[in-house]
Amino acid sequence: MRSSELFEILDSAEEVSALRQAIAPAMPAFRAGLQLRGGSAPIEVKTEGREFRVTEAHVRKLCEEYLAGRLDAAELSYVATALELSPDFVMASEGIEEAISLLSDPVANGPMSREVAEALLRSL
Repeated sequence: MRSSELFEILDSAEEVSALRQAIAPAMPAFRAGLQLRGGSAPIEVKTEGREFRVTEAHVRKLCEEYLAGRLDAAELSYVATALELSPDFVMASEGIEEAISLLSDPVANGPMSREVAEALLRSL
C-alpha cells in the first residue's frame, strides 16, 4: 500500500472497508508479530516523498470505525503504526501525535478497548 492510498482512504467520508482490503495481505504477518514476545510486527507502506497531514478527523475516524466493529484492534494498531512510522505522515499537533502513539502500540499502552477508544474521542 502506498502512503497516498492510505491517506486517501482515511480522508474520505466512507467507511474503511477499502482500508481493510488494502491492508489484508499484510495482516497475517503483523498479527503473528504481535503474538510473539519481543517479536516484530512488520508494516508495509511505500513512502512517496510527499507530506500528508494527520488531523483530529483522521484519529476520530479510526476510533469510530473501531467502536463500530469495522476495524479490529490489530487493524487499528497497524494503521496507527503506519501513520506513526512513515515519514510521509505529519501529525497536525502534539495531541494528534500522542493519540496515534496510543493507538499504535497495544503492548506498551495496553490492549485496545471500547473504553480507551471512547476516552480518546472525548479528549479530541
